[in-house]
Amino acid sequence: MKITEHYNLHKPDQDDFYDVDVLNENMDKIDTVLKETQTAVSNPAEQAPVFTEAETRSSLVSGEKLGTLMGKIAKWLTDLKDSAFATIANNCTTTEEGSVLDARQGQVLQGEVDEINSNLNALKKSVADGKSAIASAITGKGVSTAADAAFSVMAGNIRNIVTTKAPTLIWYGHAYQKISATVNVTNGKHYLIVYSGAPTVAGRGWHNGNYTLTGAVTVAELARRNEGNSNGIYVTTLILYVVATSSQLYFNKSWNAYSDGLDGNVGLSILQLD
Repeated sequence: MKITEHYNLHKPDQDDFYDVDVLNENMDKIDTVLKETQTAVSNPAEQAPVFTEAETRSSLVSGEKLGTLMGKIAKWLTDLKDSAFATIANNCTTTEEGSVLDARQGQVLQGEVDEINSNLNALKKSVADGKSAIASAITGKGVSTAADAAFSVMAGNIRNIVTTKAPTLIWYGHAYQKISATVNVTNGKHYLIVYSGAPTVAGRGWHNGNYTLTGAVTVAELARRNEGNSNGIYVTTLILYVVATSSQLYFNKSWNAYSDGLDGNVGLSILQLD
C-alpha cells in the first residue's frame, strides 16, 4: 500500500484486500483539509500564511503566491522602519510626532539656505572691507596694521597711536628769589613744570637744584642746567614731566645768592599735556 505525497492518504495496491478503516481514515483527512480550505476562502482574516522576508526590495507582481507577496512587503516595512507609518507634512511648521517632511520642502529649505549663505558672504565682505579701512587708518597714524589683523590686534594698535596735543598753559608767574604755585589739576593727567632763573648781578647767584613738589609725581626730569659765561652770569633751567596724583598740585623753588644777599629773578610755567 502506498501513501500520497501531501496528505498521506492510503493508496491500496491491486492485490490488497478492501479495508473500510483505511477508506474512513482517508475520508477524515480529506474532510479536514476541505473544511480548512473553505474557512480560509470564506474568512480571509482567519488565514495564517507562512512566509520568509525577502532579501531585497522589489515590486509586487500580480499572480505571485501569497507567501512571496508577504515576504516582499515585510522587506519594505523593515527597511522603511517608522517612516512607513508616518504622516507626510508639506510644510515646516508641523509639530506632530512621527511626521516626515515632504520632499517638496527640500526646494523651500534650499532657497532659505542659499539666501542665508548670500547674506553671510555679503557680511563677510563688509567686515573685511571695514577691517581694511580701519587698518589703513591705523597705519596712517604710524602703527603698521595688516588688513586681516584680528580686531583685538587692531584695538591694541589704536591704543598705541601717539596723539599730539598742543600743551595748555594753566599757570605762569615770576618773582625774585623764590616762587611757588598751587594749581588745580586733573588726577592722572600729565603736566610740564618749567622753572628758570638768573641773578640780578653778574656772578652773584646760582641754582641749587632743590624743589618741593606735592600732588604729583615726577615721571622724568627733562632738564636741570646751570650754565655760566665768561662774565660769571649764570642762567638755570629745570623742566619736570609729572603726572598728577590728586586734584591740586603744589610746586616751590628758590634761587640762592652769595653772601652779599643779592637776589635772582625766577620764572615758573605749568602746562597741561593731555
